[in-house]
Amino acid sequence: MTYLDYSDDELIEAYTAMMEYSGEPTTDMQIAIDQRGGIDHFKKKIELKQIRQKEFDRISKEIYRLVSNETSYEFVRKFINSDIFPEDELDDIVHKKFSQILQSKQNTAITSRTIWGCIIGMICGSIISSIVSVFLVQYSLPLTLLVIFTYMICYLIIWLITKQTRNNILVFITAFLATVISLIADFYILGSGIFSNG
Repeated sequence: MTYLDYSDDELIEAYTAMMEYSGEPTTDMQIAIDQRGGIDHFKKKIELKQIRQKEFDRISKEIYRLVSNETSYEFVRKFINSDIFPEDELDDIVHKKFSQILQSKQNTAITSRTIWGCIIGMICGSIISSIVSVFLVQYSLPLTLLVIFTYMICYLIIWLITKQTRNNILVFITAFLATVISLIADFYILGSGIFSNG
């Protein structure tokens, strides 16, 4: 694949990297640039892309500021305007960023459901993973794999209850504590032999 086969965005990225590395494009790259209107036209494309990226970042920050569990897409959209993006493209940007940011904020939020879900999940996860771990130890599962497997069980149960991932600090801490509790329970059930399998 040569530079002639690159899309405009790919060629811009390659050109930018090349300029940072050597300060000038290679002969093959220069030919590809010339076939797309020459270096001046190409630099205008780069400038336009940078302007669009800067505007996209501005819009993203504005959407992040406006989004909460109580706000709707329609509410947020009313406050977002742009002199760079046409309305149809702006609608698409706002819709996608609104969904991403709302999902992220809901995932990291600590609510009463998160707290109770983590407590119940930690108890259930510790018990279930302890039972499973004791069974697996009989097959000489290495300690490292046992710890990973125990954490996965604890985390999965907490996630099923809260519907929140380990990006939520409470979910992460609770899954870790459940794992520790489960391994301590295994230690008392099986004795110190559990630590000699790794």
